[in-house]
Amino acid sequence: MGGLISMNWAAANPDKVSCIVSVIPVCNVTDIVTNDREGYAQFANSAYTGGWSESAYGAGHNPFTLSQAGKLAGIPMLFFYGLTDKLCIPTWPEQMKRHAGNNITLVPLQSGHDYDSYAAVNQPMIVDFLNTHNV
Repeated sequence: MGGLISMNWAAANPDKVSCIVSVIPVCNVTDIVTNDREGYAQFANSAYTGGWSESAYGAGHNPFTLSQAGKLAGIPMLFFYGLTDKLCIPTWPEQMKRHAGNNITLVPLQSGHDYDSYAAVNQPMIVDFLNTHNV
């Protein structure tokens, strides 16, 4: 977990990041709030002064917006995402890949936003990815 935070931190500190590995990352906070995905709008709203607003917080805190702006460009990312995820629906990692191109490797899992996703992760793939991208 922690994909949202790792992408935010990487966008703000790209010179300190060699790559990102994320399992079921939250990619679009605005979508979660707007559509109250899995009842999480209240949590996102309580985490930001005045509630979540794309215009106030998106440019610095929404991975999807950061991706659109090119702020994650050049950072290799490996995303394991759930095809039945109802919190971070598959649309968002797939659209982020369209922005970042070969920068993001997507690995779809037959699971949702739950612990089954962790059990389904290909651990040797993570090791190979880290070995390839850590200098």
